[in-house]
Amino acid sequence: MSNTHSHYESIENGVGCLIVNGTNSEEEPVVFSLKYSAGSAGWLIDGIHVGFVEAASDYPQTATCPADYFG
Repeated sequence: MSNTHSHYESIENGVGCLIVNGTNSEEEPVVFSLKYSAGSAGWLIDGIHVGFVEAASDYPQTATCPADYFG
């Protein structure tokens, strides 16, 4: 991701979801979705997905884990 447009995060019961909206080096809109969970060693990434959307107006507006957004 070259530029960040917005991001949304939520944490519930030791599980966090993060969406980062932005553009790649070719100015195409892209979405990064991450899931992370709390463990004894700290927070660890549990899932990640990168996807393209048609336009910036299609960016998600809430924190969503990969399985929920790209499911």
